Amino acid sequence: AAKKFAREEFAHQHRYAMALHVEHKDNRPVHPHVHLVVKAEHEYGGPRLNPRKADLQRWREQFAEYMTELGVLSTATRRRDRGLAKTGKKTPIYRAAQRIQKTQPVTGEDPILYTQAGDSVFMRKKLEAVKRELRAGNGVDAEQYRSLLNVRAQVNERYAQAIEWLRRSGREDEARRFELMQRNLAPVKTENQLIADALAGRDAVRAANAQEQGRGR
Repeated sequence: AAKKFAREEFAHQHRYAMALHVEHKDNRPVHPHVHLVVKAEHEYGGPRLNPRKADLQRWREQFAEYMTELGVLSTATRRRDRGLAKTGKKTPIYRAAQRIQKTQPVTGEDPILYTQAGDSVFMRKKLEAVKRELRAGNGVDAEQYRSLLNVRAQVNERYAQAIEWLRRSGREDEARRFELMQRNLAPVKTENQLIADALAGRDAVRAANAQEQGRGR
């Protein structure tokens, strides 16, 4: 599927290379994926490769289509469709947020970006803004949350239409898989709500540790 995608999208325009990467856990292959590196400069003087968000979504849909052709049922839902508002941080922000004290080593897990600011001015401001909202008893990103709920309602409607169509077409197994995918959609939460949850979880752990230490004394 990756070979077909690269050939259809970049052949005779941009040079590319790819490698299959399969991680192993307990001597079993897990999370197979392909790394695809594409040269931005056009081979024959054409426009330089500069994909936008719409291009990235089209690529994901194209790849999902090629996977499905091979018998691997795939879909290319957007983050908003899955109720996720957390966006990838730019590399300088991500690295700055990870530069924390040695007493608090980086674990490599995403939640650390919700509760640690490190040297990142951006993350410090975001964390402090969420803390102020929580102290004031205000809802976090209420308008964005309502927007995500509206998107989720549209997504659920599209799922229902797809499931109904699959059943009418006699494709019961696929209809059940779509129902499972719909049930497993992540709860709708904005990025600031995720930060607030992480802060609450961290505080709960600290309180539990303090209580345990008090018993030890």
